[in-house]
Amino acid sequence: VDAAISPDGTRVATVMRVGSQYQLSVVHLPTRGTMPLGEPTDARLYGLTFSPDGNYVYFVEEPKDGVSVLSKVSIGGGSAQRVLSNIESGVTFSPRADELAYVRSGSQIGTRELVIASVDGDRSRPLVTTHGEQLFAPEGPAWSPDGERIACSVMDLSSGFRGFVGLVTVADG
Repeated sequence: VDAAISPDGTRVATVMRVGSQYQLSVVHLPTRGTMPLGEPTDARLYGLTFSPDGNYVYFVEEPKDGVSVLSKVSIGGGSAQRVLSNIESGVTFSPRADELAYVRSGSQIGTRELVIASVDGDRSRPLVTTHGEQLFAPEGPAWSPDGERIACSVMDLSSGFRGFVGLVTVADG
């Protein structure tokens, strides 16, 4: 269903769908060993992203009923830790690895926001909001290496879900 490669290229995090359940795992490429990260779940898992140091896998968990949450789990296993809720995309990390950006539902119906927050999910602030017929797509944003811009996929509903990439300036939205 989804996959992400670690910053050092030695691991791949995957989400497999088995029947109606989702399983998050990590594969160590040199040995081809696979380790499940948690138990299979009925919640949809997507938006896999490794932390910049490669020690954690961040993922979105979308329950059948309820609000989606961003969690992280150590590549060594253990329990997942909730980072934040109300999220509709994977995350991207700032070049300094002290902030992350993601897409969430806006405060008004039919809007989505590109949000910046600290890596622990605190101090979130909307950077820009889309509304009307152009909405941020659920594919996660990407932070530029210089830290000045964030690229986001945008769906244009007026053209039959045709998409484009929008660049947002971090300094002023």
